[in-house]
Amino acid sequence: MKDFGSNQKNSAGYLIVPHEILESIEKNQIEILNLLKGKGKPETEALNYVDEKKAIELVGKKATWFWQMRKAGLLNYTKVGAKVYYSLDEIRNLLSNGIKPQK
Repeated sequence: MKDFGSNQKNSAGYLIVPHEILESIEKNQIEILNLLKGKGKPETEALNYVDEKKAIELVGKKATWFWQMRKAGLLNYTKVGAKVYYSLDEIRNLLSNGIKPQK
């Protein structure tokens, strides 16, 4: 009798997977493939965050403005490596309140 221990793979076997889990795997696979092909939103935008370059394009302000807002404590940010990310909601709130940095 052959022993199929945990370190060996049984390639001739079948595995029963609930339909819901299979659909979830398929949906995630499609999203991953679309991201790899450059389609769809990057994860940061899906979470309502954009990098500084994208924020500059959307808002029409310069990098200095974002730096001043960060320095004044008026705009929260997250830094990942060399990139700075902002919440779109926080940028909208800041702009709607008309807050300007003090010199």
